[in-house]
Parts: sequence; structure tokens; C-alpha cells
Amino acid sequence: MISFEMNMFEPNEYDVMLGNELRGEIRFIDGKYRLVVFLGNYKSSSIHSNLEDAYDTARELLNV
Repeated sequence: MISFEMNMFEPNEYDVMLGNELRGEIRFIDGKYRLVVFLGNYKSSSIHSNLEDAYDTARELLNV
């Protein structure tokens, strides 16, 4: 199951969790949400105008 947890050290950052494993992060920068998903040794990043779109993209990339 995928979940988002607000990072307690960075107020503009959410951790993307798949079960108990950290699989990415979403940062709010300059009015946009930047998603970074870790896929093994690679990472994928994208920019979104709202948090819901970033969430949907994370689900697609993680096949959830």
C-alpha cells in the first residue's frame, strides 16, 4: 500500500512510502510539486501543479 507522510524535518516535503519502504519524495518548491520516485538504482522525477497529480503519478510509477 502506498502512503505519504509529512517529513517532520522539512515542512514542504512528503515521503512516498510503499509499505515500510521509502520509495520517493514530493517537495513543494516555487508553487509546484516535484515528485522523485526511486526505482532500484534509477530515479524518476516530474513536476505537478497539484498534490493529487503527483500522488497519481507516484502510484503509476510504483504500479500500485
